[in-house]
Amino acid sequence: MSTVAQFRDAETIRQQRNLTTSQKRVNNQTLEGVVVNNIVKPAENNINEIYDTLIISKNLNYPKQLQTIKEKEMPTSALKKLSIVTLGFFGAMSAATFAILLAAKKKATLPNWKTLPEVPRNIALNEETHFATYAMIQNPNRKTILGALGVFSLTAAGAVGKNFVDGFKDIWVKKQEAKVQRNLQENLIEVETQSFSGKMQIQRKMLSEKAKMLEDYLGEKDTKTVQNPAFKNFIPFGSTNKQNPQKRNNDFLIGAGVTTLMGAFTYLSLKNIQKTAKHYDAYEKSMLEKIQNLIQNNKSTDAKTLSLIKNIMVSLQAKSDFIKKSLQSIPLEGKAKEDFINDVIVESGKITQEAAEAIAGKPGWKASFYSHVNDIRGHFYNWIVNFDSAILGCMFGALSIISVLGYIGKQALDGIKQSEVIKANAQTELNLQKNLVEVELKNFYAKKSSVINPLMDEFLAQVQQGKNPNELKTMAENILMEIKNGPPFIYS
Repeated sequence: MSTVAQFRDAETIRQQRNLTTSQKRVNNQTLEGVVVNNIVKPAENNINEIYDTLIISKNLNYPKQLQTIKEKEMPTSALKKLSIVTLGFFGAMSAATFAILLAAKKKATLPNWKTLPEVPRNIALNEETHFATYAMIQNPNRKTILGALGVFSLTAAGAVGKNFVDGFKDIWVKKQEAKVQRNLQENLIEVETQSFSGKMQIQRKMLSEKAKMLEDYLGEKDTKTVQNPAFKNFIPFGSTNKQNPQKRNNDFLIGAGVTTLMGAFTYLSLKNIQKTAKHYDAYEKSMLEKIQNLIQNNKSTDAKTLSLIKNIMVSLQAKSDFIKKSLQSIPLEGKAKEDFINDVIVESGKITQEAAEAIAGKPGWKASFYSHVNDIRGHFYNWIVNFDSAILGCMFGALSIISVLGYIGKQALDGIKQSEVIKANAQTELNLQKNLVEVELKNFYAKKSSVINPLMDEFLAQVQQGKNPNELKTMAENILMEIKNGPPFIYS
């Protein structure tokens, strides 16, 4: 059965795609019966009769495309590549460890403000069931235990309700798919009938023309030179071997055009970079003027002005020389000026900044817990542990109704969308199969001709050689039988 399943044309492939499992099994059995009945033939005892029956040519070569496949050993280059990749992996690992070593050395020599800061380690309890469990363990009392049990119960109820809605949607979509498939199968009857009747018409036409041609040759008394049948070069439904006009070689023009465009884009990119640099220089200049104005207008610079000047320098990521030059006229004296300039240089040179402690937590390797919940069960938990608050209960109820209705509506829309997609896909499949009927008929005719034309050539060669009329008759009968029962087959 598996061997038979390999030999299918476009029509049977389409049938298999649209059939149920039992229908596919019956279809495979039908194909197997057709192949066995048409291919398996009783053996002949007379070798000469076998030559005529099977129309065996004595001077014929295999197709040039057929090449002998030789088993080859694994090339040495493959082993070399494998070795190089392996060595490269270990080399990369060594380089990574060396980079860690360098980082450790740098850590020991660089000032603290130039190294990476400690990262706060926060553990989020964003899942409401996790938070309820944490609260129950952290402070086991009546409220936290009831709150945890309530969250667990609501989670289970929500899962059951979600599964019910999802299952109902899936069942409804499957029913719609079954209806669509039924209609598709009914509409495909006409398509398959056109393909089947077209193939039968091709077979009858080929039988009629070849029979008349063979009859004419069998009725000839002399063995004059016989021309190849004109029908051999005839292809129905229009020619399938149209020669495309010779394309002009435009590789040079395409290459020149691509190079020109690349040059133009490169030029534009450089111009944009230059303009960007000019804008940034103007921005730096304006910021410097702003600082100078602040310094001149505030002879006794207060802390707010100093903080503003510092922030401007940090935002500019100014270099130390620029900072020293710009802040020389700042109205501070002695060590205060030096400390302020050094502080600005340090802040501007830092590669990181500390996040707000209220958001990120305290730096260090000890874990801190926090909860950020966007879940209706969070409101349910708050209501349980604060059961006397009616407003919390109303908020939970309102949010629950909105969420449930929203989920049901979303699933309904999703089910309708899937149903419409199935209908549209079925219509597309039907249109495709209608358009493929002509292609299938051309394909069938081309394959049938590729089988029969060599037999006709052999028959004509035997006619030219003056073969016995009775033997020619046997050959002619078998050619017609090959047209009738030979491949490609017509399946009902």
